[in-house]
Amino acid sequence: MGRPGSGKSVLSAFLMTQARRAGARIFVFDYRLGMEMAVRANGGRYASLNAGQPTGLNPLWTETDARGTAWLSDWLTTLLYRADKPLTPAQTNRIQEVVRQNAQAANPALRNWRDFASLFVSTDDSGDLHQRLLEWTEEGRYGWIFGQTLEDTFSLEGDVVGFDLTGILDSEAEKERMAVLSYLFRRVEREIEDRRPTIIVIDEAWKALDNAYFAERLSNWLVTARKQNTVAVMMTQYASQLERTRTGKTIVEAVPTQILLPNIRAHAADYAMLNLYEKELDVLLNTGSDSRLALIRDDQGSIVVDADLSALGPNLTILGGMEKGEALVGADYRDRPDFWRLS
Repeated sequence: MGRPGSGKSVLSAFLMTQARRAGARIFVFDYRLGMEMAVRANGGRYASLNAGQPTGLNPLWTETDARGTAWLSDWLTTLLYRADKPLTPAQTNRIQEVVRQNAQAANPALRNWRDFASLFVSTDDSGDLHQRLLEWTEEGRYGWIFGQTLEDTFSLEGDVVGFDLTGILDSEAEKERMAVLSYLFRRVEREIEDRRPTIIVIDEAWKALDNAYFAERLSNWLVTARKQNTVAVMMTQYASQLERTRTGKTIVEAVPTQILLPNIRAHAADYAMLNLYEKELDVLLNTGSDSRLALIRDDQGSIVVDADLSALGPNLTILGGMEKGEALVGADYRDRPDFWRLS
């Protein structure tokens, strides 16, 4: 946790890179390309998901086993929810039936949103469910999310995978954020079932947690993640940002370790939900960011550490990426896998 420019992204990138030495797999939910260069320097894959542009995502293609159909039914019930007209029990049952039909389709080519929506035409609800589904087909207002592809082409293969979600996280349409974030996280959730040591990095976590569906499932998942050898690293600027989200308090309680960077522009109230001791607050509020100190807290107490990474030299600039990184390695670094080798 730290204000912009405090070094939280660089510190996270450094810790991520160190974890690779032990063979950890990394997934990065990025914001404003902040960790793109670090991901690529680690030999990773990186893609951007932009609002209004095809994503390559299609849960109708991937969620076809027994657990997948159960998840898809629950997810669709939320996706199609309208406050002014909640789904009836009969409609919920119909969603479950059609999801099973989709999974059992002899021809996989039928697992697209237009054909899926057509299966609701016969539902005895005056066409209500069918109309709701049409919004997600190719020509619907949400069609850019799932309706532009048949086979799910969004790849999570590799040891390090990052995706920029700026356009999604900044979207004012909560339904768009819910649809993309929840399904991406579902894809990651499936990957970590192999129990390989994994780190999930979520930048600007408060933006993701401001969606009820995603936040609720993330908070539940954090409780069991350790059983799957997975940890989540969530970055944000202020504790007060988390406090304003629906499940921020629950998330903070579920995260055993906090790394807090000094912020002389902050106020004690910004950290209220963390229940800091006076000495801890003194470190955060009265230490300049150029000190490169960090306060680490867990269930056993807290300690101040030296987080100065300047000894990394130009590699520190690469971990930070962005304009300074491009000035160092060149704007064409994406086309040069070994761009980080400066000598």
